[in-house]
Amino acid sequence: MAVDGVEEDNEEIVTEIKAVHFEASMKYARRVSAKLIFASTRHLLEHCSSLEDLVVEMKIKAFTTKV
Repeated sequence: MAVDGVEEDNEEIVTEIKAVHFEASMKYARRVSAKLIFASTRHLLEHCSSLEDLVVEMKIKAFTTKV
């Protein structure tokens, strides 16, 4: 019985660790994505002559960029 209780406690702890790890990785992914989006938009702004060109280029990037 004591072994079962320890296993249950460990399973609960592992679940909590996984949840914290997932949350941290999502925050990191959002931060990196935001930086990449900002950098690529800034780069596009420097090379596009009009707002319409910028929109077209951003759509192309959105559909061709691998996640």
